[in-house]
Amino acid sequence: MSLLMKEGRPDDRFSWRNSCSEGNEAPASLTLRERSSSVTLCSAVERNYHYCVERNRELIPPDTDMFRVMDGAGDGIPGVFVDQMADRILVSTRGCSIPADLESELRDTGLPVFHKKLEQNQKEAPVQIAGPLLPLQFTALEQGVRFKIDMSAGYSQGIFLDQRDHRRRVREKSAPGMRVLNTFAYTGAFSVYAALGGSADNHAGSGAAVPGLGQGKFCSERH
Repeated sequence: MSLLMKEGRPDDRFSWRNSCSEGNEAPASLTLRERSSSVTLCSAVERNYHYCVERNRELIPPDTDMFRVMDGAGDGIPGVFVDQMADRILVSTRGCSIPADLESELRDTGLPVFHKKLEQNQKEAPVQIAGPLLPLQFTALEQGVRFKIDMSAGYSQGIFLDQRDHRRRVREKSAPGMRVLNTFAYTGAFSVYAALGGSADNHAGSGAAVPGLGQGKFCSERH
């Protein structure tokens, strides 16, 4: 598959090499080939924790201290996800271990580091592997909204971080007099945002973890 254009036509001297692993993972590298030579443009090794924190810094809204830092195959580490959770770091792995270089870098931050295995049939709590000992229950901020996090409960850490922008839109579109039904409540985060937007009639339906609904109640009371 041609990558570059020459005079408006594909330049056959160069090609794109997909170095995907099985399972349709994202490409681990992008390579330019010209005859027998090749030059790697992007290496997963360069995407360490500190690099990703700086890269994402301008994307994080004010008053937010929990967010995704490294996102698996998208950052060259399939099956490994790193989240900043207030003053803690959570590393989640699916079917693999934490890469040695990454674990060493996280230990050097001096922050509490927790490791969680993403096995749906074994919903075990994260294990702390570095830093000062801290409990699995704490509060964290997202766009000025304070949430009670319990990393020991269920498959997730208590809130789906990738839904942050959607929660903001729910708050922006909610208004007094509106009725909101949250049919995938989990910890009730969307219901909390709807209430902050002015909607007073919010209902939480079925969710991924019934015990988590108490966390949404805690957040509503705090706001």
